[in-house]
Amino acid sequence: MDIKAFSEDVHYWYTGKSNRNVLKAAKLLYDYDVNFYVRTILMPGVIDMHEVEMIAEFLSSISPEIPYRIYEFDPKHAKQPVSRKPSLKEMSEAFKVAKRHLKSVESIPASEVYDSSFEYIEVREDTLQDKFNRIDEISKLSIKDWKIRSIPFSKILSG
Repeated sequence: MDIKAFSEDVHYWYTGKSNRNVLKAAKLLYDYDVNFYVRTILMPGVIDMHEVEMIAEFLSSISPEIPYRIYEFDPKHAKQPVSRKPSLKEMSEAFKVAKRHLKSVESIPASEVYDSSFEYIEVREDTLQDKFNRIDEISKLSIKDWKIRSIPFSKILSG
């Protein structure tokens, strides 16, 4: 699942939505013993070390065993210029910051994000389903074996 930002204002700027349901969903997925990981895209100046640390602290408060992946922002995929690609040093620092709180942390370059040998299931905000479906369609054009299914937050939150 994505936790784009821990700070409410940053998350709202990024998505136009509150992150309350996202944070609740992380706890519920853990409580119901669902095998999942959390991912965040490192965007220098936007989603930075402070956000990564707050996310890692939050996850650790649920369980330090929750796997956390930090992905590198790739400005080629942005509709408007919001940040730059993080440096290797920044990716390494984000890894170290998260690792202080969590046992399983990965820092992943953009080129290694998708592994077609897995089927991915994403938990997505209900009102953003159409937007993500369009992103999935675009992804299928460049990655022929794109396999992502989604579950709306409302389904997770309703138990």
